[in-house]
Amino acid sequence: MRTPTRLIIFILASASCSLPVVAAVQNEPLQNQPPRRWTLLTARHNRIQAHTLTSTSLTDQPLALDQLNLQDTLALFIQSPLLSSNAASPTPSPTPLPAPHSPPPDDAWGGTATTTDGQSFTGWLVKQDPISPDDSEPAIIWHHPLLGALTIPLDNLASLTATGTQTDSSNADQDFIVLSNSDTITGFIESINHDIIIEHDNNTSTIPLSSIVSLHLANPQTPPANSRLWLNDGSNFTATITYPNATTLSINPSLSASKTPSESDETNPESRIDNTSITLSLDQIIALVPDAKRIVPLSSQLVQSYQPVEPLFWSAPPAIHTDLQPFSRIDLPGPIDVRWTLPPGTLNLFTTIDLAPADRDWGNCQAQFFVQRADQWLLLHTLSLSADQPEHQITLDLAGDAQFPPTALRIRILPGKFGPIKDRPRLLSPLLIINAGNT
Repeated sequence: MRTPTRLIIFILASASCSLPVVAAVQNEPLQNQPPRRWTLLTARHNRIQAHTLTSTSLTDQPLALDQLNLQDTLALFIQSPLLSSNAASPTPSPTPLPAPHSPPPDDAWGGTATTTDGQSFTGWLVKQDPISPDDSEPAIIWHHPLLGALTIPLDNLASLTATGTQTDSSNADQDFIVLSNSDTITGFIESINHDIIIEHDNNTSTIPLSSIVSLHLANPQTPPANSRLWLNDGSNFTATITYPNATTLSINPSLSASKTPSESDETNPESRIDNTSITLSLDQIIALVPDAKRIVPLSSQLVQSYQPVEPLFWSAPPAIHTDLQPFSRIDLPGPIDVRWTLPPGTLNLFTTIDLAPADRDWGNCQAQFFVQRADQWLLLHTLSLSADQPEHQITLDLAGDAQFPPTALRIRILPGKFGPIKDRPRLLSPLLIINAGNT
């Protein structure tokens, strides 16, 4: 297989992408937009607290980026959908990202590039001149509309997915390509350019780029590192983040994903493009996490099992939805009993559980939360969902005694007084908080 290397993403200097890059952002004034509600998660002495903030001072506590205490901040993310006890408030329309670089060619293959540590970049593949066969570091050049041209070694590439398509590659142990007719070719991807060259069945095939909807490389996953930023175009990436004032942030998006900023600068000066800064306003981000290793979306964890709860005899599996959220929403088609494996060092579960607006007239159910320690299931919390109280924001202590760490999470959705009718709660941005000593 490929030789593992550190992930380094370079911003290339070219006629259309010169350094330094400063993206001036001209946005509609925040006071003319619906207020955006945010959740700020903080931790002090392993005590997790959730705060509701807004991007205007109309309600709640106003969000001021330059006032954040990053030492205590676990995550800051927009609530989507916005919570309301009566009806769903519309999520403010995302402000388009600035596009200081050239538009894509007419024949560009566009979509999302995802790296082995979970960073993802919307944009398009830049077709390169023929590469020498002696090149020891095969890579692609991916153009992001804001960041410009990014060089990503194939060793660090997890997938390329065309716009509007989704393919699950979480259990793949070989490279594979999905064609536009839904056929799959499994083998070893040698290069990605105008065409895809893949070894399979003792043969080498050349597949035109225009014929594929996705490709997936069986590279080992690597843990996230440093600060992580999510944009409203669907991208998320590692970055150094500073806050010039209360409503803007400045980012340097070119850091090694395997080291802290100080280590990267000392051992590999090219891992950061100095003097490169990009300025974004508050309404162009949907989340930031100062230490990505301490936040694990529940949607990324293995579902051990799921089964219906009486009186049902069959249940659909939990459904994961990305929407405009950095941390995927999980729909629970209840009544249902679902169990997840927990990563080492799990301390807490944070989420908002609610009934979708369309389910609130008849939906009436109970949710039970259990944790497994020393092969025993312990009931932690019980709540009810109905039209009168359709959502709850909860933070649960999963860790308990250090001698018996948590190994699994279980959620049971039980029918209420109306029976199993529209008992389909949603977990909004369900997050597992990891002990800093395990990162």
